[in-house]
Amino acid sequence: MALDHLAANGAVRCDAVEELGEGFRGGWIMNPANIVHLVRAPDAW
Repeated sequence: MALDHLAANGAVRCDAVEELGEGFRGGWIMNPANIVHLVRAPDAW
């Protein structure tokens, strides 16, 4: 849900950074300063 909101507002998805596994609730994004962040649900693992 948060990733959809971020992507709709211009955040760049970077899921190729690292495979997070099947069913993981989150993903990688890159901010305007090109710093990669992991966005995830509190119980993603």
